[in-house]
Amino acid sequence: METDSDASSSSEPEPVLGVPDPVRILVETTTHLVPGELYSERINGMRNVICHYHWGRAFDDATDRCYVYGLGGADDLRSERDQSRVCFFLVDSGETLSERENPPVLRYRWTGKKLVYIRRALPAVVVAKLKEYPFMRRA
Repeated sequence: METDSDASSSSEPEPVLGVPDPVRILVETTTHLVPGELYSERINGMRNVICHYHWGRAFDDATDRCYVYGLGGADDLRSERDQSRVCFFLVDSGETLSERENPPVLRYRWTGKKLVYIRRALPAVVVAKLKEYPFMRRA
């Protein structure tokens, strides 16, 4: 997880707007910074934050996919032990024509109030984890 003092990330959000679909947007944060109480509220809220920030629109089930890693449990209220766990939101938009086409991955950190663009390359462990969440291919 990046820290606020990490010199490789910007101090202000720098959206990479205009990157056409297909694209993957990866947001890392800690569970206590994700707004909402119920699990479903938290997922819906974050995927809408991501889509509004990047595309200026709400999450669209017809063109977007959202994957969540590390947020914790079903539709239960937040538990005390889950308050500071690292979690990730991955929003995919668009489709690719072939399995060899790899859409760009734009990486952000959620501070609880804003998305901060992270300029550094994805760590190998994150690249490996992304392979478990394949990008939707056109039939």
